[in-house]
Amino acid sequence: MKRILKEGYYLSAYVSIDSLGNVLETTLRHDQNIALWKYENSHLVLLAHWELERRTGVKHHNISFFSREDFEKFVNQLLEPYNLKYSDLEEVIGISEEKMGLSNIAYHSRCHLYAALLTETNLFYSHDIIALALDGGPDFIAEKIARKKFFYCGAFSHNGIVTEFPIASPGPFWAMVREFLGLPEGTLMALAGATKSHSYKKIKIDEIPLIYKYADMYKAQRFIKNLIQEINNYSEGDKGIKFNYFDDRFTEQENKIGMIMQLIQDISIRVVEKNLSQIINQFAIDTQKTFLALSGGFCLNCPCNTYIYNKFAFKKQILQPCINDTGQSIGMGLKYFYENSDRLSFEFPGAYLGDRSGIIDSELEKYIKKIEDTLEYFVDDIIASPIIWVEGAAESGPRALGHRSILADPRQKKSKDILNAIKKREWWRPVAPMVLKEEGEKWFEKYFDSPFMLNNFKILSEKSEIVPAILHLDGTARVQTVDSKQGLIYNALLNFYKKTNIPILCNTSLNDKGEPIINSINEAINFALRKKIHIIYHEGKRIELFNHDKYIEKLPLKREDSDFKKYKDLMRELNPQCLSKEDYYIYRTTPQLAKYDLKSEEEAKKVKRITAKANKIYNIMN
Repeated sequence: MKRILKEGYYLSAYVSIDSLGNVLETTLRHDQNIALWKYENSHLVLLAHWELERRTGVKHHNISFFSREDFEKFVNQLLEPYNLKYSDLEEVIGISEEKMGLSNIAYHSRCHLYAALLTETNLFYSHDIIALALDGGPDFIAEKIARKKFFYCGAFSHNGIVTEFPIASPGPFWAMVREFLGLPEGTLMALAGATKSHSYKKIKIDEIPLIYKYADMYKAQRFIKNLIQEINNYSEGDKGIKFNYFDDRFTEQENKIGMIMQLIQDISIRVVEKNLSQIINQFAIDTQKTFLALSGGFCLNCPCNTYIYNKFAFKKQILQPCINDTGQSIGMGLKYFYENSDRLSFEFPGAYLGDRSGIIDSELEKYIKKIEDTLEYFVDDIIASPIIWVEGAAESGPRALGHRSILADPRQKKSKDILNAIKKREWWRPVAPMVLKEEGEKWFEKYFDSPFMLNNFKILSEKSEIVPAILHLDGTARVQTVDSKQGLIYNALLNFYKKTNIPILCNTSLNDKGEPIINSINEAINFALRKKIHIIYHEGKRIELFNHDKYIEKLPLKREDSDFKKYKDLMRELNPQCLSKEDYYIYRTTPQLAKYDLKSEEEAKKVKRITAKANKIYNIMN
């Protein structure tokens, strides 16, 4: 039976409140985030969405609040600009264990699912939608028995009537390779498209270990480990037999990693294809009249998103910018309101839902030569050198979409080299383009609207030499389309187009290596001074910096993380044998291990042996 919801303000929070997790500076929930809602007569508005990493500076923020009191204090800070307090909220969704119902599918995946399904309720109630929640794994905090359930969720919705079912996800394959090779998924994906080395190995669909539940992880791990070992054993003597050749632009190991990742990408796409084929056949779906809604961390895989959209000829994609766990609070909220409303009315408001940039600190004003309220010099500035662009509220999700960006001239190949040097990235890492929405079809094959940089397009052959800085080495680009509703950044891009006849700019996220995307104008100025960047555009105003050499700070500006670091000294008392954070966390959260006394060196070693196996799965899930 549905509840009668009170009208007013609500909060959904994908966070952890756990004194142990705070002390250890870790938890099973990463990329924690909070969403603020207003609910009135079944009409729902998403007012704000905060990613904790933007506030704390902890990349993929995975530290617990020590107490409920600390959480409430933090929320009160978030609510200040809205003239609200924690006590004004009708309910806070997610900070206690949710009622999971009788579903045999993990709650975490179902929240991802409803984030996709309910992105626009007018479509939801009037069209057919296939939704896939393709993640790395469920949330063992919200649901203690998730290991016994199906991990991943799909659905077919016909005019708002939803049928859910388990699906397989390729997400864990990428996490396993990350653990085995010690490189992040973004680097691995970039290498797959960069090197021209290709393995001749063929993997049949029935050889791919499909992952539905926890128990399937072990077979998949063996499969991935054996695949990596096989490719790593390639030598020059295998050239022309097991693979084509080693691309001399890369090291031998980089070529092998590229070959591994090409195979991982291929099997990932085939797993998603198999899911979709089964759904289409089961429900006799006409894909040309059906929307495809995607969510979950794997859906940051742009080539897969575009491939399946084109292969199955769907009517349109439904995506959100915070498609991975950064948007989980949104999914939690949408699922809650949908289940407790007769007919929910909601439309996702767009990407810009984070904090505004604030005002410039007086200590940094001495590095400002002048401020001008104009875009008149924008084109000349960007032709001369990369510039920083800060506008309005920060983007939701892991991609910079023109509100916290570094922009550069796409016509100059050196632009990519400069940007990669600024961000301390490998030379072959791609830089994404932003393109005027109405001009994209003149530049990219099979082009369609991609406002959140979640699709890859191949550039038209006659255009590739014009904009070399935005291309992957395979001639594709991870495109963000920009339309006139986006205000200042659209006008800047339009100015560049009018002067150069190129409707494209290089766009990469405004952050240093290992740092979350920058939140405030002060963090942006710090970045510019350290990186010798001279021009910042802030809310349409041109800021010219000088005296860079007199700026002595070598690190990113410290963000406010005191709510998460104040109890760390307790670890000396709690963990005298200095177990790793992961081992100690498993020890404290597994009742069967309570019999071991950590004051004993011998018993601590036993705990470490027992937790070693569990840690492999923990790392894959996180």
